[in-house]
Amino acid sequence: MNAMNSAARARLERMGIRPTDARVRLLQELLGRKDHPSAAELIDAIRTQDEAPGVATLHQNLAKLVELQAIRRFVDSVGLFRFDACLDQHHHMVCAACGAVVDVPVSAKAREILEQGAMIAGERAGWDVRSMTLRFEGLCPACRDLEV
Repeated sequence: MNAMNSAARARLERMGIRPTDARVRLLQELLGRKDHPSAAELIDAIRTQDEAPGVATLHQNLAKLVELQAIRRFVDSVGLFRFDACLDQHHHMVCAACGAVVDVPVSAKAREILEQGAMIAGERAGWDVRSMTLRFEGLCPACRDLEV
């Protein structure tokens, strides 16, 4: 068992989630990536491995990992679900040209301001706000250089 497999298994066990082969493989793949793959990209990467679980099993387990909050799912700029193993509070910067997505960490002060804003907005609309995301859109360095 490699270190990434051990980390994935340990994280699932720590969260009280049964570490099935499909769940460990999905989380292991996500932990080893810095991008934010779509379900198809994630499943394609796993399916290239020997004795990979079936596509339906992987889709079901991907949905289960999101439901159990072991991973995060968000919608990118073209409406495609993307997956993220980083559970720390953070936001995303999305390139409007190529669709690249990078994490944007949130400082304690920024988190406080955002939480206050969400609370006020929720109260005004009568909502019980339970989570929030902030997405910055622009051009990544590579696309910005192409535009010049």
